[in-house]
Amino acid sequence: MNRTTLMHMSRWGALALLTAAALASSMTSALAADVGDDTMSGNGWCLDATAYLWLQGVNGNVTALGLKIDIDASPSDLMSYAQFPVQGVVSTQYRRWVGIADGSWTPLTVNKSSSAVLPLPPGIAVQVKYSPVIATAEAGYRIAEVDGYSVDGLAGARFWYLDAKLTLTPSPFGTIDKSVYWFDPIVGARFRKQLLPRLEATALGDVGGFGAGAQLDYQLVGALGLAVTPRLGFDAAWRQTYADYKQGQLHSKTTESGLVAGVTWRIL
Repeated sequence: MNRTTLMHMSRWGALALLTAAALASSMTSALAADVGDDTMSGNGWCLDATAYLWLQGVNGNVTALGLKIDIDASPSDLMSYAQFPVQGVVSTQYRRWVGIADGSWTPLTVNKSSSAVLPLPPGIAVQVKYSPVIATAEAGYRIAEVDGYSVDGLAGARFWYLDAKLTLTPSPFGTIDKSVYWFDPIVGARFRKQLLPRLEATALGDVGGFGAGAQLDYQLVGALGLAVTPRLGFDAAWRQTYADYKQGQLHSKTTESGLVAGVTWRIL
């Protein structure tokens, strides 16, 4: 696989392509803070959009059809397989009411003529396309706001759609296409602190699943947001997610963690 541009530096590991593993995600970046101004617009609304890139490693294990595979891949291990991702989050606030909508689509393509993970007979080539779509919606209420600190209570749902396509060449079977999707209820909290007039720290955590879809999934985010203008800001974060998903003969337990870089635009 060619390493063409930095746009190909993304997310999912080559080993995850063997199954529709539950790789949990959702991201909330720190909002860019206006200098010396109320964070609300004149009508009480605040709306920010963030585009981000997550460079992460993944480890854990996947059991499918009685076969257990251990996964331990660093961010550099994943660079060659990821394609251009679409990842973004929108955060809104109206007085004490807050909302977060996050979406992530990160396709992964692996072409192999031989592999230690997928041992192939001579003359056989394999192409695997793995396309995870993860969308999270959370709403909440600002519980406290004093001395530059704020605390938001959050609740919502996370939607997962994982699709894997396997093509062997030559093969009389053509392309094998398997997909799985589910919803998880989630609850969480977000903490913010205005460190400097232009610098804000954010800590976010949520947990979900509870057997409704995944047995358990959680997310932890620590971020810094720097406002370079009243509308434009840059974000840097560390993020970790965990997912424990079981359906039939598929059981996945995976953890992803790594650095996040983002750009935030204040719409309102």
